[in-house]
Amino acid sequence: MPSTKSLEKSGGLPDMISHPCSLVSRMQNEDPVGSAAVHRRYLLLEVPLPWEYHVQDSRYFPKGLEAMLEECRANAAPFRFLGFDPGMFTSPEGCRRLMFFERPEVPTAFFRKQEYIVKENELYEVIEALLMQRELPSYLENIASITELDYAAAAEELSQRLPDPGYLLAYPGTRDLFVCSHGRHDLCCGKFGAPMYQEIFDRYVQPFAASEDSSSLPFRVWRTSHFGGHRHAPTILDLPEGRYWAQLKPEMLDTLLLRKGDFASIARHYRGWGGVPAFAQAVEREAFKREGWQWIHYDKQTAMLEEEETRAVVRIDYRSPDGTVSGRYEAEVRTGEPKEVGGCGNAPTLARQLKVVSIHKQPLIQS
Repeated sequence: MPSTKSLEKSGGLPDMISHPCSLVSRMQNEDPVGSAAVHRRYLLLEVPLPWEYHVQDSRYFPKGLEAMLEECRANAAPFRFLGFDPGMFTSPEGCRRLMFFERPEVPTAFFRKQEYIVKENELYEVIEALLMQRELPSYLENIASITELDYAAAAEELSQRLPDPGYLLAYPGTRDLFVCSHGRHDLCCGKFGAPMYQEIFDRYVQPFAASEDSSSLPFRVWRTSHFGGHRHAPTILDLPEGRYWAQLKPEMLDTLLLRKGDFASIARHYRGWGGVPAFAQAVEREAFKREGWQWIHYDKQTAMLEEEETRAVVRIDYRSPDGTVSGRYEAEVRTGEPKEVGGCGNAPTLARQLKVVSIHKQPLIQS
């Protein structure tokens, strides 16, 4: 695997094709903002490794589930499906962990989350109810939540409850970090994503999970199937925030996960907030840099005041949960000089670059 330095020295069109796409992107100094996928709903399912190129073709993907998902895609509101490997949080035999994230229609800071462990033969009923917005089976609504972080005890308790078909999990305050490490889909996701997953697990997850005081695990990390943006590997989806990150390095993790230091120091590795479209993602990043980490907790509402192919005018209204902080950002965004990207066997293409050319902060006028 060539290094970034060797790639810089070699140059030329053949290297733009044969070198890893993530290294090509870094060499070209591509700004990833605006590349975050915009989805209102995410469905994530425990699918143990190994994975094929399409995760639904994998050995442990539930039989018949893809047909049901296709039916829901045709008849339900849009959603993004992802598989994840359970790692140390493996469900009891015959069960699967399921997470469902949904962004509310109202101004918001976070996606709403539901998490369940269900028996495999009940999986289809639960997924269909979530995606089709139907009433959930009563056995999921009427059982107690697990809030402790002793996973071994939780798994044992769940196995004792079987044949009860469902178990609701509640982890308030826990961030779920989904690291794309789908090497069968893209070389860079396997090469750079898998080590990043292990780095986060070893440094931030395992010490908490193994400690005596495991009542509030701040992070969980999962190896996840392909969710787009492989040239930004290692790329992470941070839920329930809905933020995407690009080309992270181990020395950046304290800033990202523990909020040590300024967001501005890692802003160049921010793909964007998946709650708003591409032009607005560039504006949201600028507001984030100005407001600092507290910005994450502010409810936001975005409006596209003007939008053309190469420019947009964006407004973002924000308010803190207690209402003591509020304001408005209005900004103009333009497309800049595109960057030539390629690699991993793909011919070079031009990646759009977004630049905020003006931004103004105003008080939020009460209606």
